[in-house]
Amino acid sequence: MGLDERRQVNGIRDRQPPPFQREFTAAAGAGILLGEPGLRKAMDTPPMAGWVSSKSRALLRLEAKSCQDLLGDMCALAARREQEPGLALPKLTLHLHSGLSFTGYAMRLAAVEDGHWVLVFHLPGPELQSIGYDVMYLPLWSISAVVLHDAPRFAPEPEAPTRLELERHVARLEEQLGRHIGLPISLEAAWQDLAEPPSLRQRLANALDDLESIFEEMARDSLALAALRSQLKRVKIGAGAEADARMKGDAFRIILAKGFENLDRASMKRSLEAGI
Repeated sequence: MGLDERRQVNGIRDRQPPPFQREFTAAAGAGILLGEPGLRKAMDTPPMAGWVSSKSRALLRLEAKSCQDLLGDMCALAARREQEPGLALPKLTLHLHSGLSFTGYAMRLAAVEDGHWVLVFHLPGPELQSIGYDVMYLPLWSISAVVLHDAPRFAPEPEAPTRLELERHVARLEEQLGRHIGLPISLEAAWQDLAEPPSLRQRLANALDDLESIFEEMARDSLALAALRSQLKRVKIGAGAEADARMKGDAFRIILAKGFENLDRASMKRSLEAGI
C-alpha cells in the first residue's frame, strides 16, 4: 500500500501547500492572469521556505526582448525543424491592438515590399487530435503583446556547476537527509553518466535541490516519516533516455533524461510516496 492509500485509511490529509501557491511566481512571470480571489489567496499564503522550483529559476533567466526580436527567434526555431523534425516549437498567444488574440506557432517573419514586417502564423485549431493547417498573415505593427507558453523551456541554460561542486552538494545533502529522517541514507550518483553535458549537471543540481525540499517536507508528516524510516535506505541518481523515478527495493531511483523533458518536483514526490 502506498503512502497516499495509508493517508486515506488513517484520515490524514497531505499538508503539502497547494500547487497553485507553489507555482504562483512562475505563473505570474509566464503571463497567466489571475482573478482577484485567486490573487488574494496566493498573496495571503506564505511561500514554502527554502524552495524555488527549477522552472521558476528558469523564468529569472529570460531576457527582455521586443515582440519583433522574440518572434524572430521563434521563427528561427521553426526553420530548424526541417533538419530536426523532433524539435518542439514554442506555442504563442498573440494579443492584437484590436483586442483579438490568437494562439499558435510563429513560422516566418519577413519584410514585404512596402517595408512592413509580416508574420506567418500557424493556427492549429482547438482540437489537438486533428491539428489544422491554417495560417494567418499578420502585419507586425498589429501585435501589441506576445505570450510565450511554457517559457522555462526556452530560457537560456545557466552556467552549470562543476562535478566537484556537485560531489560536495551530494555529500552535504546525504548528511541532511539522514538528519531529516533520523537514520543514515546513502545518496549515490552515477557520475559516469551525469558528468556531461553541462545541461545534465545543471539538472542534477536542480534534482538535488528538489530532493532536499521533498525530504524536509515529508519529515514534518509523521506518517510519511515513519514510512521513510522503514522503507528507504538509499537514493540513486542516474541518467537515461527517459526521465523516471520509482522505489525499487529499499532504494529510490531517479533517472534524469538527457533531453529537455524531466521530472518536476511534484512528480518526484508522488513517485516516492507511492513506493514507500
